Amino acid sequence: MASELTESVKGRILVADDSKFFLQSLERLLEAEGYEVYTAEDGHQAVEVARARKPDLILLDIEMPKLDGIGACRKLKESAETSHISILFVTSHATSEIRLRGLRAGGEEFLTKPFIPEEILAQVEKFVRRVKSTTNLIERVKILEEERNSLQKRLAGSVAEDALAHAFRITPSNPLSVISDIDESLVAFIRENRQFVILYLAVDNMDRVDLLFGSDIVVETHAFIFNKTVEYLRELSIDLDAIRICRNLSDDFVIFLPDAALTRLKLNSSNVDDFGADLLKHVRFCMDAQFLKKEVVPILNLSTGVSWVSTTYRLSYQRQILNAVREAANSAYNFQSKGRQRLHNLLREMIRTQSLRIVCQPIVRSVDFKIAAYEALGRGLYPELEKPQLMFDVAEESNQVLALSRLCRDKAVGRFPELPDGKLLFVNFHPEDFQDDQLLLASPDEPIFRTDPKRVVIEVTERSAIRDPKKLREAIDFLKKTGFKIAIDDLGSGYTSLGLIASLDPDYIKFDMTLVRGIELSPTKQALLKTLSQFTQDIGAVSVAEGVETQEELDVVREFKCDLCQGFYFAQPSDKLISESEFAFHKR
Repeated sequence: MASELTESVKGRILVADDSKFFLQSLERLLEAEGYEVYTAEDGHQAVEVARARKPDLILLDIEMPKLDGIGACRKLKESAETSHISILFVTSHATSEIRLRGLRAGGEEFLTKPFIPEEILAQVEKFVRRVKSTTNLIERVKILEEERNSLQKRLAGSVAEDALAHAFRITPSNPLSVISDIDESLVAFIRENRQFVILYLAVDNMDRVDLLFGSDIVVETHAFIFNKTVEYLRELSIDLDAIRICRNLSDDFVIFLPDAALTRLKLNSSNVDDFGADLLKHVRFCMDAQFLKKEVVPILNLSTGVSWVSTTYRLSYQRQILNAVREAANSAYNFQSKGRQRLHNLLREMIRTQSLRIVCQPIVRSVDFKIAAYEALGRGLYPELEKPQLMFDVAEESNQVLALSRLCRDKAVGRFPELPDGKLLFVNFHPEDFQDDQLLLASPDEPIFRTDPKRVVIEVTERSAIRDPKKLREAIDFLKKTGFKIAIDDLGSGYTSLGLIASLDPDYIKFDMTLVRGIELSPTKQALLKTLSQFTQDIGAVSVAEGVETQEELDVVREFKCDLCQGFYFAQPSDKLISESEFAFHKR
């Protein structure tokens, strides 16, 4: 039989049962409705036929010889070829124990014998329709991925060019070079200076920034750090033509301060470390206050190390440079390592004492500015770990993700009784949470099950790698059957895949704030938002525009028919659940 669907074939169904009477009856019923039907008389045969024919839906009898239905289901779900196929169990003994075993094996529904023809047909039609819509969605996703990648490359290209151009404009002599290539200018620098200082500015975790936000943000971050370093040196009236600022082969900066600068700043071997600490403080302050991509700031680990160099004729100039750079780098990373270990210990204490609070930010209907929901956001009570991105970065480094995430959910669920009637609560899940068997077992220890599922939306993001996509899909399917709604977070940021949407079939899609910020000034962002908004409508999901801060941004997201909005234009995250009358724009 042909493997491709024709106009006259509604779908391909595999029926497996050891009763020939049942097989023939069901085959006639389904073929009369326009389905193409394959049959099998035991579990092993069902697995073989499924692999060969790739049906849209499988009906499995529980009690079959050689390999029963649950065993066959388990084999089908373990195979990459057939794991995506929906499976319905057919049985005359649907006890609670059998149902639980079947669901854990990967089955989706139970039909009871003797069957009612209308019920069988209704269930088959529902699942085949879902298969077709998913297939269409995957094709649409491929097209949208191409469109999005094209648009983001254009946007990234312009951002990167602007950032680098701005960095290089600051000093006409263009001192930014790579330290691995010790050129004549550095050799000349040593010849001209009896003593000098190497200040090593270590920038750790840039690989993670690249993974999460893309290479354009990496370039923008490098340029920002470079600009602020030069800005600090200029404020001290240091001759910029006399210094050298180089990039290491990694992401670090190496600053060569000449003898004249040391004299001007009254630096010596006992106070030069303070100079490095002051530069670090300046760069960190500017990152917190001025860098537009706020999510990057808590990810980066910045530290400084200093090496005081007195030139000697006993070693080559190249060797003196490399030794001094190594000494400064070791100093920077030793400082960084101690600071990071302190954060690991602080997080353990924070989890142990449950030192975390939940703030809530309203999610607003764009048509009438009525509050539809609140998002629960965790904040550490220790100042060093207040920001959620930093909390979870430290948790990932120290293997504390599940404990921290469960604490956040526990505190979020504690706010549920405050929720006004008719409002929803958005709760964030870390990708690692879906590997936790407590979810699939509906354990009373899992906080989310202490709520009314119909009023909770679970937010999923790909900010961290998903270890087991199959287990993620199983967990999401289970949560949806329990009554929870699913939201995909951060679409448009570069790290939430449209493929994730195709596999999870979400109820809500949230557009990342980097797409919304300044959108009225960017035709590229507008084109991208228009594409994604139309896509969201096409799959029947609700769109949420994050990070709306101005009237102009709001006008654009409303123009492109985003259903919901969230951002400082309405309200910052707050300890209390604010009402519409307290929105920020009323105070302008």
